Amino acid sequence: MRGIFEVKFIGKEDGGQLRQYVGFEKRYLNLIKKYFNGNKILEIGCGRGTLLELLDKEGYNVIGIDVNKKAIDAIRKKKLKAYQYDLNKGIPEKADIIVATDVIEHIYKLDKLLEDIRKKSKYFLCTVPNEFNWVARIRFLVGKGLVEHSPFNHCHVYPIEEWDRIINKYFKVLHSEYLPLRIPYGIFWQLSQKGFGKVKVYICKSR
Repeated sequence: MRGIFEVKFIGKEDGGQLRQYVGFEKRYLNLIKKYFNGNKILEIGCGRGTLLELLDKEGYNVIGIDVNKKAIDAIRKKKLKAYQYDLNKGIPEKADIIVATDVIEHIYKLDKLLEDIRKKSKYFLCTVPNEFNWVARIRFLVGKGLVEHSPFNHCHVYPIEEWDRIINKYFKVLHSEYLPLRIPYGIFWQLSQKGFGKVKVYICKSR
């Protein structure tokens, strides 16, 4: 059985490989439909718009922003709304729901960004890396380092307990869960909820 959370490489850009987490976007869509009310969705750090496409097909009014001009050009070719923007300046517009997957750990002015999101949206879906998951700890014990090499540097590297504190400072968490990478569904999903998952998802309401 193929895992629903798999990684495939979809090209190269800026010296690094572009990765698409197959199945993640469908999970985010299901969480948005289950927990959130509203039609306008702003995805910050939208990449090439895989999630935007899914949301658009579901009838949401979607807008994407990303610092990468090539990504924005690719989205516009799909007839979706998107524009280039640096998130270190804050959030450029209001929305019912703001989505940030694999984004906030890259933002220098994190507190400013989260405060701006709280003011400009009712709901917020975000993900953060679980840098100190059990797989990473085993890597460390055998001398391979905590994390695999990535060309995309994280400005913030925290244990998941610190991410919990940061998110709860600005939002009421309605639901959270871990997502596994490159492993089959089933027992491994259960293990991911016990600290093996590499990504944690927060479903939030602004305070």
